[in-house]
Amino acid sequence: NLDTEEISIREISLKENHILPLETKSIYSIYIIHGKIILNGQIVNKDDFAIIEDENQLTISVDRLSKIFIIASPKTPSYKTCINS
Repeated sequence: NLDTEEISIREISLKENHILPLETKSIYSIYIIHGKIILNGQIVNKDDFAIIEDENQLTISVDRLSKIFIIASPKTPSYKTCINS
């Protein structure tokens, strides 16, 4: 059970193009589990990893069934992390 403030973890299966709303106060870490997608115009393949920040939406284009894993975390957490401890 994850109990950390403002952390969101999701797995999304995509069959068609999708626009994902984002918050500019968060950083989004995206891992491609299966398939090939285009994130804001850039091709991302299976086992690739992308970091998205300072965007209010993400345009995802797909040409076949794809699955992604997304972790959203705050840019400036209110708690100590490994980096700032």
